[in-house]
Amino acid sequence: MTWKRLVYRAHAARRLRERHITRQDVRHLLATGTRRRQGSTRWLIDGALGRWPARLVLYESADTVTVITVMWTAQERHL
Repeated sequence: MTWKRLVYRAHAARRLRERHITRQDVRHLLATGTRRRQGSTRWLIDGALGRWPARLVLYESADTVTVITVMWTAQERHL
């Protein structure tokens, strides 16, 4: 995935705001997370957002990456 404009669907944005996840955190996950392609434009990205293990579901177009939903994959990690 190349550097593109990052946008969020309303549901995904709300879930990220609830846990104080920044755009920088999301970009870090996009750069370092485990990627699985589903079809020609859909991706599943697994990794950590802040201190929470998460999965992003997103669509990639020519100039935009749209985060469709965020799924928290386990309980909060205790630091």
